[in-house]
Amino acid sequence: MEILRNYIKNIEVSQKETTTNGLVLQSYCNSILQQPNLDFSSSEDLVGIQNSINDSIENAKESANSYLSDINPKIISSLSDLKSYFTVYRVVPVTLPEGATVDQWLSVLTVIKGLTENNLRNSEIIVQGLSDLSIRLKADANAFNELAQKANEMISGDQGELADISDELKSIDRSINAQISAIVGEGIAIAGGAVMIGMGAVASPVGAELIAGGVVTVAAGGALLAASIIELKDLYNQKNGLFQSKATLEQEILLLGGIESVMDSLSDQAKIAAEASEGMTTIWKDVSLNLDRLINDLTNGITSTDEARTFFLNSANNEIADLQDTITTITQQLAGVVTITLPEGETVIDYLEKVS
Repeated sequence: MEILRNYIKNIEVSQKETTTNGLVLQSYCNSILQQPNLDFSSSEDLVGIQNSINDSIENAKESANSYLSDINPKIISSLSDLKSYFTVYRVVPVTLPEGATVDQWLSVLTVIKGLTENNLRNSEIIVQGLSDLSIRLKADANAFNELAQKANEMISGDQGELADISDELKSIDRSINAQISAIVGEGIAIAGGAVMIGMGAVASPVGAELIAGGVVTVAAGGALLAASIIELKDLYNQKNGLFQSKATLEQEILLLGGIESVMDSLSDQAKIAAEASEGMTTIWKDVSLNLDRLINDLTNGITSTDEARTFFLNSANNEIADLQDTITTITQQLAGVVTITLPEGETVIDYLEKVS
């Protein structure tokens, strides 16, 4: 039965990771939706490929919308499902007083087992949705990369330099993702704090604004979060500096490279979110198996009803109480998240300068 108590602690950690990654993914999907279509009418060499490029952007937007309308609500619902589950779990020693029969215990545990299986199924649906999204976004990124290379060929650009900037952008974007995840993860776990998500243009020399991937997070919470925000600003400065250092590439190609990197990064974020949710799925499977073991032990007299009641009573007063406090804090923090769209002309770097 001690194993079950450990699973309760693991659920607390896994739910926080799932919620954090879900919120970060939500922010990036919203930034993709804000990316305007590209207008290459001033470039005779590129006007013929413009429609294909914009179609690719629209495909990425459809993928983002599928997350926002379908998967994200399921992640949010999993929080309330978890709270309801452990509310039932916590009242077991009240429902079954000392001296309750084995049959009474088996009846209640069967109900809890059914709730566990339901949470497992919901978790598997989230994992599958995120995995499918990651694959779809990776296909979007690959298609966009091919278009960027084709566009670069059409203007006789340096393919080696395009490949270099693509690799460097992806490296910086992954670091930005990690920093944003760290800020969000700390922010949603601090009661009474505030999490603000800003979306706007990434500072760059390109003719059209690069908005996709222009995400910043700010959270109240002391020196650690303040240092994270400074690090995030430094990473965006690196990204802007990279654009400026590649001035030999046409502005349109720089813009395409920036968007392709964000699409690739978004796919990675969906994969990370799927892996975090997979952790929750594994835990629910283990909880289900251990409930089966407890039911078997009670049935065969290996564990007494009083021993089972003591276990549930201790869990209710310790691990479950802590878990419910965490769920309450995360729920309150999510309800208080503020998302702002930066005004035209203000970049994410400008915004971070003001708040850091």
